[in-house]
Amino acid sequence: MDSFSLFSPLGLLGLLALGGIVLFALLDRGHAKYYLETPLDRLIPFRPAFIIPYLSFLLLVPASFAVLFVTPVAAAFYTALVIGSLAGSLARYLIRAGIRQPRIRRHDLSDRLVRFVYRHDDRAHTFPSVHVLVTTVMAYFVSAAFPAWAILIWAWGILVIVSTLFVKQHYLIDVFGGIAFAAAAIYIAHAIVLVA
Repeated sequence: MDSFSLFSPLGLLGLLALGGIVLFALLDRGHAKYYLETPLDRLIPFRPAFIIPYLSFLLLVPASFAVLFVTPVAAAFYTALVIGSLAGSLARYLIRAGIRQPRIRRHDLSDRLVRFVYRHDDRAHTFPSVHVLVTTVMAYFVSAAFPAWAILIWAWGILVIVSTLFVKQHYLIDVFGGIAFAAAAIYIAHAIVLVA
C-alpha cells in the first residue's frame, strides 16, 4: 500500500464499514415484535460487573480499524464489516426481536453504567447482536494479522460476547445469530477479496 489516506480505496472501504456499524444504531428504534427468550436464557444470572467488558467494545472498535488499516487483511476486514452490518441491519429491522431487561435496584458504579446503557440502547432490534457480530469479525481478523496475540484477542472477544448475556442486553439466539452473520460475512469477504 503506497498511501495511508482515508481517501484511498482501502480508506473509503473502511469508512463504509464504519458507516455500516452506524447504520445499526440508526435503525435501532421502535418497538419489539418478538421476544426470543429461551428457558436457558432465564438461567443466566444478571451480573452488572460484565458491563465493563461490554463497554470495552466501544474502545476496541476504533482501535481495530486503526491497527488493521496497514495489514494485508484490511480489505477483507472492512468488506466483512460492510456485509455483516448491512445484512445484520436488515435482519434487525425486519425481525424486531427485543429483550426484557431486569430492574436495577443497587447503585454502585456497574449498576449505574448498566442503567446508562439501558437508557441509551434500544430494547428492540436485538437479533443479531451487533456486539457479537462486530466482535467476532474483529477478533478473527486481528488474530489473523497478529497471530502471536490470538489467544488474548479471542479471550477478549469471548468475554465481550458473554457480557452481552450477563448484562441482559441479548438472549442466546441473538448471540448465535451474531456469530452466524459474522461467519457468513467473513466467508463472503474472503471470496470477494480473493476475486478482486
